Amino acid sequence: MADVAVNTLIPAGVIIASAIAGIFSFVTLILSKEQKISEFRQKWIETLRDDISDFLGNIVVLGDMKQRDHAARVENSNLVFTPSEIKDCQAAVSSALTRILLKLNPDDKNENIQALIKHLNEIKLYTRSAKWDDVDKKIDLVREDSQKLLKQEWDRVKKGEPTFIWSKRIALSIFFGALIIGGYIAWSYI
Repeated sequence: MADVAVNTLIPAGVIIASAIAGIFSFVTLILSKEQKISEFRQKWIETLRDDISDFLGNIVVLGDMKQRDHAARVENSNLVFTPSEIKDCQAAVSSALTRILLKLNPDDKNENIQALIKHLNEIKLYTRSAKWDDVDKKIDLVREDSQKLLKQEWDRVKKGEPTFIWSKRIALSIFFGALIIGGYIAWSYI
């Protein structure tokens, strides 16, 4: 009778061990995927920060160039900047703005993203109509919105993706469940 019980437990133990190994392989696969997503999100944060910095720096320079150029025209004095210099600065502003907008999903419900897109588009309109005082006010709002968005995304990277969080909880539950069952079985046969 004892031989039958041992012969039955061995295949059951092998099946349980392979199931646990399969579960941990699956969890490892999910965790490695989520790790890669976090790496991509971190790179996205860094490039978005750089693009916003380029945009804000160049828009301030462009505003200064345009205002000084306008003042020189009013005074009938020599232009401070060549048209080529102004055009290069406009191209840098446009390029940075385009990179930022391409990185943001306009359909995202995140209010920080929506506010940032709104203020960026307003800066674009004010720049075209040479409302530089309004541009300066919007620059501060873009900076604030950007800081909120970047902080929110950084917190998400630190915390982990939702799938990662759930996988970690499931893995811990399985581990402690197996530990309890193993302890119960060991206690029953001792």
